[in-house]
Amino acid sequence: MYNSEIKSCKNCKATFAIDASDFGFYEKINVPPPTFCPDCRQKRRIIFRNFKTLYKRTSNKSGKSIIAMYSPKVPYKVYTHEEWWSDEWDAKSYGKNFDFSRPFFKQFNELLLAVPRFNVMNIQSQNCEYSNMTLRSKNCYLVFGCVDNEDCAYGHIVWESKDCLDNLYVHHSELCYECVDCLWSYKLFYSQECESCTESVGLYDCRGCLNCIGCVGLQQKSYYIFNENVGKAGYEKFLKDHPLHDPSAIAMILEKQRELRKKVPQRHFFGSHNNSASGNHLYNAKNVHHSFDVKRGEDSKYIFTGGKVVDSYDLSFVGGGIESGYEAITCGGGQSTRFSHIVYNSTDAWYSDTCYSSRNIFGCSGLRSAEYCILNKQYSKESFDELRKKIIEHMKKTGEWGEFFPQALSPFAYN
Repeated sequence: MYNSEIKSCKNCKATFAIDASDFGFYEKINVPPPTFCPDCRQKRRIIFRNFKTLYKRTSNKSGKSIIAMYSPKVPYKVYTHEEWWSDEWDAKSYGKNFDFSRPFFKQFNELLLAVPRFNVMNIQSQNCEYSNMTLRSKNCYLVFGCVDNEDCAYGHIVWESKDCLDNLYVHHSELCYECVDCLWSYKLFYSQECESCTESVGLYDCRGCLNCIGCVGLQQKSYYIFNENVGKAGYEKFLKDHPLHDPSAIAMILEKQRELRKKVPQRHFFGSHNNSASGNHLYNAKNVHHSFDVKRGEDSKYIFTGGKVVDSYDLSFVGGGIESGYEAITCGGGQSTRFSHIVYNSTDAWYSDTCYSSRNIFGCSGLRSAEYCILNKQYSKESFDELRKKIIEHMKKTGEWGEFFPQALSPFAYN
């Protein structure tokens, strides 16, 4: 049995709690308890993710002009997406022996500087050159965190949606405009915190509403304006008197909605179909705590934006599902991804960056469909297991084991 402990954050010096159940998780995946508090752990991961700032630079392979998430001033090799995924280069050719006289992170940083990286993350997508962190999408423009979308533009964390413009955190929706934190909606405009609403304008915290305007906190209502039932005739008359193409009509609707919000009781938590959950914007979550924007999760903690997260701690921006993950960012589709960045469809990936469809890798960068590699060098299973144990013992002595990548390894400016 474990007891809860109060620790002092190594970074900000604030106190934070490690619960008894947390110690059980850390022991199960064989890592030490964290030395940073949850907020500092999240900040440390986030500095490795550049969502929205795009730069014009040249490809280090072809010399052609490209758009990239990496500034031309940083000392990294950047290829176009097509060049990176081509068979014209092999990440294993950059493999190196581990030097036990030097810290792990310094050797890993040298590998990061040597191995090419793609200009933007744009996986299995078409005509999405100006979007970033894009998965399985088509015809999307300036959507950042774009997953399974089609014909969307100007958005942040837009998932499984179609024909949506100017949205923030929108899921499973179509023909939505200027919405924030809305799900399963159709032709919803200028709305926030809504679920399953259709052909409505200026809603806040409404669910299952149809043909409503400027309403707050309603469920399963139709033809309501500012929380009053006006019927179909009254609704049509309002639209005739206040056409939605008139900016002054939208401004009036939103102003009255804001006044109405002051009178209607507000929910303390947004989410549904949860069992033992804490945080906000949680859906279909069971035993998920201190987490935000999670769509399907179980037995997890400190998750920030994710779908189908199971038995994981300290993850940020999970797409495609993950199990037994820890201290990772921009990951998914695999198991046991730990202390890593941009690792997808992989199993037992530790301290790695930009690797796909790989297994049993440690300290690797740019690998695809690889197995039993350390610092991009190929090993047999027996040699891999033996060397990995020695490196972990070395990292324990240098104080690196159990810590995410230090800020100095980030290719992006902190601002």
